[in-house]
Amino acid sequence: GAARAQAQLRLAALFEHQLGQGDAALPLYRAVLESDPAAGVAAEAIARLLLQREDYAGLLSFWDERAAGTTDGQARVTLLLRAGELAERIGDLPGARARLSAAIELVPAYLPALDALERVLYGLGDWEALVKLAEERASSAEEPSAVADQLYRAADLIERRLGDGGRALQAYARALEHVPDHGLSLDALLRLAPVHGEWALAASTLAAAAGASADPNLQVGWWYRAANIRLHQLNDRAGAIAALRAALQVSPGFLAAEELLEELLVGEQSWDEVLVAWRAKAEATEDGAARVWRLVAAALVAEQLPEADASALAEAALRESPQSA
Repeated sequence: GAARAQAQLRLAALFEHQLGQGDAALPLYRAVLESDPAAGVAAEAIARLLLQREDYAGLLSFWDERAAGTTDGQARVTLLLRAGELAERIGDLPGARARLSAAIELVPAYLPALDALERVLYGLGDWEALVKLAEERASSAEEPSAVADQLYRAADLIERRLGDGGRALQAYARALEHVPDHGLSLDALLRLAPVHGEWALAASTLAAAAGASADPNLQVGWWYRAANIRLHQLNDRAGAIAALRAALQVSPGFLAAEELLEELLVGEQSWDEVLVAWRAKAEATEDGAARVWRLVAAALVAEQLPEADASALAEAALRESPQSA
């Protein structure tokens, strides 16, 4: 009964702690646990003694039996985790995988088991299983940044371990759906998109990243890059113009974007916009000779617009440079 079990526990503790006779204590602890499976102190002592003896096979068997026999879900998960970690430590990676997977089936978001299983799968070189694990972790994550991080890891495995660039490209795109300016995913997508002819995806992804970023320097660079892709790869002049306007809205003094936009507007014969741009340039130019030529160019553009006063611009140019009369 209970009194006998308690007496056995005291005797086992005496053998273990006072006399240093673990071999004598072990069967007494087992007898206590057999008498009452809820005697956690006896179970802990058995595990401790088996570990001291480096009887790893015996300890794994003991934890497996305990996990199978308990009705306490939290206790089962803990036992499976400890058994899985021990199996990993002694090089039994398939055994570790089975136990850790069982723990995750019980508690899918159990981070210690997920991290351990990830290590084990790396050791096994099971890249598809790692991709699946990363995708599952993404689906259970709550923060968009955590979702994007896990989807990036899945995509990186697909690209570097499985060698499937097209599949990886789409996986990076999924990460960016959650965090449009996720730097690692964006860099990877922009590296792969040209290889697979996905220029439209690259341009739209850059625009989304620029729209989501709070960093003006990144915004300007991404809008400008998107504009060049629209123009040179997709022959989308309207899309390029829109991207350049967005870049200049963030950084009005970005000269490269300003000049490219003017070239496109001239090509589209958008004279009213060209006139506004060139008059503004003339007003902002401090060099007298350069300002005169800006005014002359603006006057020529104004001639294309019935409502514009081309003569006023020409007269302004003459006033700035009487020698040109």
